[in-house]
Amino acid sequence: RELFILYPSQIRPVVHSKIIVPARWRETINEPCSINVFSNGDILVPPARILLPKYTLTSWEGVLATVTEKVHLRAGTVRRLCRLDGTPLCGAAELKNNQYYVAVGAEKFRYLPYFHWVPNKGVILDFND
Repeated sequence: RELFILYPSQIRPVVHSKIIVPARWRETINEPCSINVFSNGDILVPPARILLPKYTLTSWEGVLATVTEKVHLRAGTVRRLCRLDGTPLCGAAELKNNQYYVAVGAEKFRYLPYFHWVPNKGVILDFND
């Protein structure tokens, strides 16, 4: 065995964090999620309100299948969900309660003024947050 000689300049005290966090901060909240979904390219049709149960939120394919049942696209099934600005979502963890999304099929995302159907923030009362 080799012995290493440590000099006082190499020994440093442990720095502790002062952050106070609950013990269950990493646990995911398994509550149902309610989202509003537009059809891609249809600004005349109001968004469909979809309630996603907690067991559906475990798989992204299940979320897309549920959205396909509620939102009827011309191109068939829903392949992607995008935000109103066009950025695609990668998984169910990115979904937020009472938010607006656009269901996109095989075609490209169409940049249309979907925000006309979205009520102002002052009108929405969300008791879940």
